[in-house]
Amino acid sequence: MMEETSQNAGKTMNLVAQTYQDAIEGLIKEDRTIINRARQNLDRLKKDNENLEFKIYHAIKRLKDKAESGRLYLMVYDLEQDALQSVDLIVEACSEHVDNSLPPLAPQQVDNLRKVAEALDNYLHQIAVCLQHLQFEELDRLVDEKYTLFEMLENQLAAQLEGIKNNGYGLRNSMLMFSLKLETKDIISIASRLAALYSRAPEEEKVLMLAVD
Repeated sequence: MMEETSQNAGKTMNLVAQTYQDAIEGLIKEDRTIINRARQNLDRLKKDNENLEFKIYHAIKRLKDKAESGRLYLMVYDLEQDALQSVDLIVEACSEHVDNSLPPLAPQQVDNLRKVAEALDNYLHQIAVCLQHLQFEELDRLVDEKYTLFEMLENQLAAQLEGIKNNGYGLRNSMLMFSLKLETKDIISIASRLAALYSRAPEEEKVLMLAVD
């Protein structure tokens, strides 16, 4: 039987959040054990994504003339693929930094990363609740929260640019920070688009998404 696709999407957002938290904390603490935990979560995400391919293919076969529903399933799959790719890049970047015993991050960089990680964790869990219950009354507020997160990330990117000139941030340090912040922006956008996609689906399509077997 096909799992409820909205439940699956919510589960994915929660697992992305946990993987992200472990990757960032492992980077900050230079702790390979925490990084390995992030890798294990990443493997779960990849396996879930493979299962989703199979489920969506068979769901589309069952939909027959429901072309709109078929497109909806494909868009959900595409967004989950994008989220997986972004969190994969984040885990790999953090892992490479720790494995190569590169110089530790500056205190301000650590503080910035923790602020983003906490805000992202809260945001993704709220998106997951919306998806798992198909309730989107809070979506407008979450859109505002998305732009608040974007502003935080833009400010931190600007601080990194200043740090290159004033604090002597090296090439590897800077490329790590740029990669983490830009991929984080992508994850935020993907989560928002996923919630918006479900919120716009007609009621009869929501019933299909919850009850395909």
